[in-house]
Amino acid sequence: PTHVWNPWPQVWAWINTSEPIAAGVSQWQTRIGGSPQNVTIAGDAVIVEYRTSIEAYGLGAAVKLWGSSADWAGVAGEGSDAVVVTGRLLTKGYQVLDPRTGIAKRTDTQASAVWTYRTGIIDLHCAKGSDCELTDWDTKGNARWRVGTGGIGFVLDAANPDLPDTNPIGAAG
Repeated sequence: PTHVWNPWPQVWAWINTSEPIAAGVSQWQTRIGGSPQNVTIAGDAVIVEYRTSIEAYGLGAAVKLWGSSADWAGVAGEGSDAVVVTGRLLTKGYQVLDPRTGIAKRTDTQASAVWTYRTGIIDLHCAKGSDCELTDWDTKGNARWRVGTGGIGFVLDAANPDLPDTNPIGAAG
């Protein structure tokens, strides 16, 4: 024995406690099935994104609302207009789900990329790589505008991908 104190057993016991860390502050606490990649609030649901699945819990209680197999997810909209956008890696298209029920409100099978925002969803469709179009959708599935982009020159997959040679709005340069 080295006679050196090891704090890790006590630290892990504290982290894995069944009581809230800040007693009296949280409304609820629940154990989830793994290490999440992202946790987001969508309307009155808490969306937990894992590597290959999504789960939703009620914001007012620790009740699991639904679960779905998906490789990526993003939340668009806010309040009662919020939706969950999910899809598969290396697969075109995405689904727009109701955050409380997990039921698909809209399905797209051809989009190469999708971006989620507080105000809605923008997706990219390309025909033969040289004829691309961006479409802005509200969270109810209504197209607000479309614009041609010409050829992008590469394949995009998953949610909120970076585009080459772009800058945030308002960026100097």
